[in-house]
Amino acid sequence: MFVLPLPHGSLVVEFVSEENHGDGTSTVTWRSTAPMSATQLQAMRLKAVALP
Repeated sequence: MFVLPLPHGSLVVEFVSEENHGDGTSTVTWRSTAPMSATQLQAMRLKAVALP
């Protein structure tokens, strides 16, 4: 689990799965640990960059 600090609190997310596409890319799925009924809106933006 990872805790992501946000301007108005924090978001706790956990790793679900990773699907390797065989071309150097993969689809990674994370989910919030907060139930949808606990909040009206949840959003997460992620930027991944490959380092040389």
